[in-house]
Amino acid sequence: MLTKIGVEFRGDHEALELFAAPGARVDGERVRFEPGHARALCATAPPEFRLHSQDPAKTVTLGGDNVVLMPGYGSPFVSDLSKGRRYATLEDFRNVVKLTYSSPALHHSRGTVVEPTDVPVNKRHLDMVSAHLTMSTKPFMGSVTAPDRAQDSIEMARLVFGHDVMERDAVMQANINVNSPLVFDDTMSSALHIYANAGQCVCVSPAIFTGAKAAYLCALIDQGRIADDAIVSNNGDNEWMIVHCSGDTMALLEASAAGRDVQINFIDDLHDLSVHGPASLEILNAHTDIDLAELAYFDHTPATLFDHPCRISRTGYSGERGYEIFADGTVITDIWGKLVQVGVMPCSFAALDKVRIEAGLLFYGYDMTAENTPWEVGLGFTVSTTKADYRGKAAVVAAKGAEKVNNVCLDIDHPDMVPGGETLSLDGEPVGVINSPCYSHRMGKSLALAHVVPGLAVGTKLTMSGGGLNTQATIAALPIYNPTKLRTHE
Repeated sequence: MLTKIGVEFRGDHEALELFAAPGARVDGERVRFEPGHARALCATAPPEFRLHSQDPAKTVTLGGDNVVLMPGYGSPFVSDLSKGRRYATLEDFRNVVKLTYSSPALHHSRGTVVEPTDVPVNKRHLDMVSAHLTMSTKPFMGSVTAPDRAQDSIEMARLVFGHDVMERDAVMQANINVNSPLVFDDTMSSALHIYANAGQCVCVSPAIFTGAKAAYLCALIDQGRIADDAIVSNNGDNEWMIVHCSGDTMALLEASAAGRDVQINFIDDLHDLSVHGPASLEILNAHTDIDLAELAYFDHTPATLFDHPCRISRTGYSGERGYEIFADGTVITDIWGKLVQVGVMPCSFAALDKVRIEAGLLFYGYDMTAENTPWEVGLGFTVSTTKADYRGKAAVVAAKGAEKVNNVCLDIDHPDMVPGGETLSLDGEPVGVINSPCYSHRMGKSLALAHVVPGLAVGTKLTMSGGGLNTQATIAALPIYNPTKLRTHE
């Protein structure tokens, strides 16, 4: 039975336009397909096609009844008789490519056959594609982990095959996967465009690994307003971990669990240690039993860190790439001490508060309260209109378009952090209030998150007064620091 389905393309407006042209309905970042529409679009693809090789004898046909065998993908470890099990290196990668080429049972060289952890992530794709092009003549996959890496893969293949050949034939393949159920992020969909525009093979897969994803959410009261915010993680085996803020999540969970086959455990001894910043991946990866480079944004996994069991999640509250480490009280202090020993700088919550304001990340009780709906504070993306009934659903859906305030960032004309709670006015009329202030030393600005009346555009200058201060504040785009959010996702 065919039903309506929807897919989100976050940040990729070109993808939205491509689907709108043949008749899909676009609602924000969600593309909705009527029954049968997606199947009709898929029917326009050829049932089979040829993936050409440098050696015509090794060209393969994909689709139809053809079987194409290839090695595994993305293994962080290798093992051999002389060195045993260890993290893979570029030398290991090249050796696996050579072994694949020499095996008559394998038709395709695949892509990241092992992860060369001795090469920086931002340069790794160049060495891997080079190995496929120079140490094998079998078909292969290019990189999709960033738009520039996808383009690098195309340009390197053109050096070998020639521009004219690649205009006519597919010589390489890209696998595009969902970021979380029904969501294609900007990285994946941008890579899709690059390969498609170059006339190369693109395989779009709905594959997702159960028990490895987390999601940010709002807990609602019956009136559709926010009772708390949280991150919920699927740990697998019907176990979920909910890390919430200072609101009423626990009470609401217990109320929802009444009469249902579910058990709620409050674990006061589970500690959350955040490691964030440009060096977080390199530092943690040197002391874990997994390759954190493969852990996607909002993924999480059991791991061992400094020989202690823990769970590592690629989430956080800083606007930087980083990780949260969940471990119990018997080991968390030793993990903390060892992190300090290898160069991690401890910081207070005041420092974390500053970077989360720069990144436009909200704090429950200040930037959102039980008086606000998700639409008013920029959290409309957490609202599902397609899921079965849940607490506050009818009210929150009805509240869209009836916002009383909007959450904004302010650039304040002041040489220091303001106290907070100041009134914002426009032409003498009160229009808002400051909720979360800070002074950003790296930007040299006094900043704040504030609630203002709807309709005030970026660049609007407001009068800020209170606590003996009387100055101007300008509405700035959110987030004010790293507006593309690349530092979080790269």
